[in-house]
This record gives sequence, C-alpha cells and structure tokens, in this order.
Amino acid sequence: MPTAWARRANNNLRKIPYNLVEPEHPVLHRPAGRVVSFGMEELDVIAHRLFLTCKMNGGVAIAAPQVGIPLQIVVVDEGDHGVVFCNPVVETGGKLVAGTESCLSLPGRLFRVPRHHRAVVAGQDINGEPFGADVSGFNARKWQHEASHLAGRLLSDDFPEVLLPNGPQTKGFAG
Repeated sequence: MPTAWARRANNNLRKIPYNLVEPEHPVLHRPAGRVVSFGMEELDVIAHRLFLTCKMNGGVAIAAPQVGIPLQIVVVDEGDHGVVFCNPVVETGGKLVAGTESCLSLPGRLFRVPRHHRAVVAGQDINGEPFGADVSGFNARKWQHEASHLAGRLLSDDFPEVLLPNGPQTKGFAG
C-alpha cells in the first residue's frame, strides 16, 4: 500500500504529460511487452499521463511505446475521458478502405493507408478485467493504427507519404 506521500506524488504525476519519443527511438521499432501486473497505482498513473499526452498533442489515441514505455497499453480518447486497453488484440474484417492518417510520432507528415472497415478489439482494463469493443469506420482505423505501434511499426515503415503542395498538414487522424 503506497504511503500518503507516494499517493500525493502519483496524483501530481497524473497531471504531467509525457514527452513523445523521436521516431528513431528503438522502443518504436520493436514489439511491446505484455502488461502482467494489474491493479497497481503506477499503471493508473501511466494511463492518466498517456491520456493527457494524447489530448495535449491533438491525438485521438496513443500507445505507450510512443512515450518510451515498452508495454502493450493503448489509450483511446473518448472526449472527456480515455478508455484504456492493456494487451489489446485487434482482429479485422470487412472491406479495405484507403484513408489519410497522421501520427503523433511523425509530426507534420501524412500517409495514405488502407485499413479494414471493421475491427474487434479484446483486451484488459487496468485492473486486468477482460473487455472488448466491436468498432467500424474511423474507430476501426484508430485501433489498427495503435496495434501497429504495439507491433513495433510506424506508418513510415509500411505506407507511402502524402506530399501536399502547401507543406505539412495534419488535419484529422493522429495517434
């Protein structure tokens, strides 16, 4: 059980966003490890800080490797709160739909990315309880993007960059 000082310190940490790691950082280029310890205050702090980092950088989702944490944790922005998945497994289906994506790890760049229209996500919450989501459209795209991060892949590893005549533009998706 954490001491009162540790609880106060963790409460303060929840308010501090992480720094995004540079695209060359090794953690972005290798598969993330599974979360094996649940219900710990540290995991709650990581989740809060990931959500804050995502919001402050204009993202819609973020994976722990993007801030240098080599664990399978994804936070999806749901407006006023984040939904945390640990060890998510993403199964895709439906037609492939081409779309343009940006990435918090590759600021100012856009990529043309085909993604499946539908995805089923299964994972665990921060207490280790299993839960999932059946998503389509933009939400399916978000999950496929974040699953790539957990597998150690960046958009630039697999998809062509979209070069715009007026310079970088990152409207829309960022995760």
